[in-house]
Amino acid sequence: MFSQAKSFLAPEATVTSLDADDKTENEYTWTKGEVQPSGVYRDVKFAIAFLAHLVIIFITAMFAPSIVKKAFLGDISYYNQDANADSNNFDGDGYYNDNDEGENLDVESAVKKGSAIILGAVAGFTFLSALVSLGLTLVALYYLQMHAERVIKISVIFTFLWFIGLGVLTLVMDNSDAAGYYGGVDNTPLAVVFFVLGAFYACYAYGLWKDIPFAAATLSTGVTACRGNLGVFAFAFVSPMINFVTVIVQFMSLVSFLGWLGLFDSNLDDYHETSGAVQFGISVTYILFLVSLYWTSEVIKNITTVTVSGTIGTWWYSPSEASSCCSSAVMDSFKRATTYSFGSICFGSLIVAILNAINSMLRRAQRDRRCVLFYCVIRCIMLYVQRLVEYFNKWAFVYVGLYGYDYMTAGKNVMTLFKSRGWSTVVAHSLVQKAMFMISLCIGLVTGLIVALASSLVEEVAVGFGASGIGLMAFFMSFYISIINSSTLLSVVSTSTDTAIVCFAEGPAEFEENHPQLSMRMQETFSATYPDVNFGRADGEVV
Repeated sequence: MFSQAKSFLAPEATVTSLDADDKTENEYTWTKGEVQPSGVYRDVKFAIAFLAHLVIIFITAMFAPSIVKKAFLGDISYYNQDANADSNNFDGDGYYNDNDEGENLDVESAVKKGSAIILGAVAGFTFLSALVSLGLTLVALYYLQMHAERVIKISVIFTFLWFIGLGVLTLVMDNSDAAGYYGGVDNTPLAVVFFVLGAFYACYAYGLWKDIPFAAATLSTGVTACRGNLGVFAFAFVSPMINFVTVIVQFMSLVSFLGWLGLFDSNLDDYHETSGAVQFGISVTYILFLVSLYWTSEVIKNITTVTVSGTIGTWWYSPSEASSCCSSAVMDSFKRATTYSFGSICFGSLIVAILNAINSMLRRAQRDRRCVLFYCVIRCIMLYVQRLVEYFNKWAFVYVGLYGYDYMTAGKNVMTLFKSRGWSTVVAHSLVQKAMFMISLCIGLVTGLIVALASSLVEEVAVGFGASGIGLMAFFMSFYISIINSSTLLSVVSTSTDTAIVCFAEGPAEFEENHPQLSMRMQETFSATYPDVNFGRADGEVV
């Protein structure tokens, strides 16, 4: 990794920082991060729990086909009893006797061919969407490196226009006469809400505009590091497919558990006829399924985060080890993320997964109009808690990837680092995330149009077999796939930018030595953007 990298700060330093908001001096004792010894597994209990839960999921999923088959045969026998009472109206194949057998075969053959065409088109559209979105994302990287500031400014304006556009669209769709005639509601209050949000965001953007140059310099640094180590995109690229497979397996496992609880028994006419114990078991199963679903998704995402952070850290301190697509930095960082730091990833991911599951249940509970206000308040509180945990996780996993600390130590150390530097304001905004969202949306729209045009080649053939609307289906499907794919890939850029901020706080001297041009730009924009916030200079002095 970068254990031999030079440190311009003492391992432990007392830093007096000037808070950028209230201009008060705060003194913090801050310990500089150090690479942890290799061969030591952190937060092992959580890694074991996650792997054990995956084993249970995969084993129980194997029973799903037999359970579904049993339930399906039970339904068939139930309906056959009714069918036999009036069997004279049907022949042995289930067709009316007054139909010609040849016509039935022709219709069946056409349906099979149409289905085959649609399935083939879906597979082709999926592959083409992934390929096009990958190419457009790589093109976006080159553009971001040269025009990061322009992209961020456009994304801020885009967000403002988004609110205004929603308000205008709501007014255009509003027709008071039609609403009154059909018993609908007036959309004007909703439009006013969007306009007010747009006005608030305009004020927010005005205050945030001065932060854009430093955010752009940090983004340019992150993109440069990613382009020098394109291998960091490999796992991010396949992670949506891994997630898709695990969701299918988890759903099969859910089916198995519900089958064992008797939910699919043919003698049950209604869910409410089950006993209280069975209903309780089904509810617990749904909750555990939600936690498992979110936990697995978070673990897959955070493996990418830790891998990227470790790679960017090596590029920062020891660039010779991180200067190719599949450099040793990429491979070693991925190895640490899936072994020694895997328990830490599972620990932080579990916290977010539980909060996600709670919020999902609260959102469902809001349908009860008797307690809608109570659930709304509770859900707002839980969403706020979730945002705080996600913010903590983002920086904690960066520190885990950089140094290999356990989850709690990493989170504590990185937050102390920001406080000691007086950087709470520096890391509070999400300008880079806004830019990534806008780029993902643009990539989704362009990919959807390209795939929709390509689908016109299939449209004429498909219509002949009764399959119409291929172009529209292709657009929406490719738009959704490319949004997921590009968002996942661009999350690598966001993580690299976050890592650059942490490394800039800890090692500006190494950065100036290894990447002088990028360092000069970041130092100049930082000093211009945050003149009252102190940071260590390249001469080694702690300010």
